[in-house]
Amino acid sequence: MPSAELKSVVVLSQGNPPLGRYLAEALNARGIKATLFCTDQNTWFDKWVIHTLNKQLHNLRLLPKSKNLLANHRWAHRNHLNMQFQKLLSQQKFDLILAVRGINYCHKIISRSPLPKVAWWVEPVKRVNEIKNELSVFNWCYSMNEESLNVFHQSGFAACSYMPHMFSKEEFFPIEGLEKSVDLVFVGNWNPRRQRYIDAAMEVTNSIVLYGKDWLKKNWTKGAYWRAWKGPLIQGQPLNRLYNQAKVVLNVTQWEPDADGRASGMNMRFFEVPATKSLFMTDRVVEAESLFQANRDYIDFGDIEDFKKQLRQILAEPGRRDAVANSGYLAVQRSNASYQLMVADMIARYEKQFSASHLEGQE
Repeated sequence: MPSAELKSVVVLSQGNPPLGRYLAEALNARGIKATLFCTDQNTWFDKWVIHTLNKQLHNLRLLPKSKNLLANHRWAHRNHLNMQFQKLLSQQKFDLILAVRGINYCHKIISRSPLPKVAWWVEPVKRVNEIKNELSVFNWCYSMNEESLNVFHQSGFAACSYMPHMFSKEEFFPIEGLEKSVDLVFVGNWNPRRQRYIDAAMEVTNSIVLYGKDWLKKNWTKGAYWRAWKGPLIQGQPLNRLYNQAKVVLNVTQWEPDADGRASGMNMRFFEVPATKSLFMTDRVVEAESLFQANRDYIDFGDIEDFKKQLRQILAEPGRRDAVANSGYLAVQRSNASYQLMVADMIARYEKQFSASHLEGQE
């Protein structure tokens, strides 16, 4: 049977990071109608009653954290999403479902739909069990890290491929004439590992801007954090401007590294920061070696002492800092790592594989 043309896609994604929006924009640019279904939408009853009740019961240890009361209520978050997604599918005609992160939301509706389905797994390998048992639902699954991809293969699922994070060329770019006024910028939520590196950075410089959740909650007695922290979230043009103002943008991977001190999976910052011609500094990530060269296109570091040493050196050497930042910018441009890359691959797979089997199933 001849392949059909991909004309309409529904994209399921959380609002932060805005991966769904980037993919929808890339699809629209190819003349494909993309509808974004945001999984952050919720009911007031879930937010203020169900969530509050369960949080208090968990804190008082009256209810195990693995359980939640009223989980089956029609206004509970997941049930609300299922109803809203089913309503969307009944109102509009789609050719393909694209689920960013997997089907931890709208599981029942996605599973029952006869439409071809694609997932993009963007979580670390330590969370791979969340999607491993659901892989059979999808016609194809991309993974942003190679370790998760290996787990997919070992479980017998072959319809998968590596797809790293990318960047939006329209949203991340150099702003000419903007002063590099901040020594170090970090954007990301608190965790213990990141805490250790930010503490170390504060030993080197007090010119730090910090965005993300829980930083003040975990450091409410520390004045340096009150001065550095600017808010829980920054996106879009303000984020591009902030990166442009940074001498160094720091990345500390959320998940723990392997025995060799390397993590698996490049996040969005690997592409977005160099795209602004600011210097990117990160812990070691396996996949980065395939696209970039450490200490030429970005600065990598090992333990805390190595990080402090490298940060002091790069802040003291503006010429080298600019050279590495410029090299990183060129490397990102050469990589062609825009969301169009994933869209082009998905279109090809749909036209050659997915659409024929879908149309045969409708006969």
